[in-house]
Amino acid sequence: MLKYHETVLECYNNDEFLAEFNRLTGYQLKMNKTPIEFLIDEATGVVDEQLREFFAFVYEYVYNKFLSTHKKLITLLTGEKINDTNE
Repeated sequence: MLKYHETVLECYNNDEFLAEFNRLTGYQLKMNKTPIEFLIDEATGVVDEQLREFFAFVYEYVYNKFLSTHKKLITLLTGEKINDTNE
C-alpha cells in the first residue's frame, strides 16, 4: 500500500497538482522567484509554513481519501475489515 511520504512526493512532483494547490491557497510553492524573493521567504519562514500546509492538504484530501476508498473496496470485495494500525 502507498505510504504517506510517497504520496506527498508524488503530489509535490506533479506540476498540475501543485498548481491547483497554489491556486486554492494563494501560495507559490515551487514557483519561479527572484533570488531576493527566495531569500526573504526562507528568512521569514514562509516556505516552511507553506510546506506544512501542503503536507496537511495532501494528508486530508489525498491520502485519507485513498485509504478510506481502499478500505471500503477491500471490505466490499472480501468482507474483510481492514485494521487501522500501521498506516
